[in-house]
Amino acid sequence: MGYFMELGNFYFINDIFYQYFENSNLLINHPRVAETSHDRPCLCLFKEKNSSIYWMIPVSSQIDKYKQIYLSNINKYGNCDSIILGKLKGTIRAFLIQNMFPITDKYVKNTYLNCDNKPITISTKLQKEISKKAKKALALKKKGINIIFTDIVKIKEMLLNEV
Repeated sequence: MGYFMELGNFYFINDIFYQYFENSNLLINHPRVAETSHDRPCLCLFKEKNSSIYWMIPVSSQIDKYKQIYLSNINKYGNCDSIILGKLKGTIRAFLIQNMFPITDKYVKNTYLNCDNKPITISTKLQKEISKKAKKALALKKKGINIIFTDIVKIKEMLLNEV
């Protein structure tokens, strides 16, 4: 039995997922070191039709690091399809399309909630921008152009074999 996921909400992923797919270039999950720390939130972006596969976008608070990469891509190519800078809970965060990954609800730990126990969300405009660039990255992957670091083919294949 899996976890019910809504598109556009943020979720935390079970550590077992990261262990099971450890050789797939996933970003590491942030381990709990104190009560104030938490796992890496991931945006549930879209679900594949006729499939149990969801696509997740990891979020990072390392703005200086990802802003440099973002600006470098802008200067070099005129755009950046691998990283989007946007607000999450009123603070600028990096949405890492370059690290997106497929998942099934089996591996979802829980929903990222605010202090009122309501799901954390982002603006519809930002969600559409992320979705557009993520779908572009997947289309580029099919054409042999890879801007995604995660081994999405391997992960997806293994997930589909589980079902």
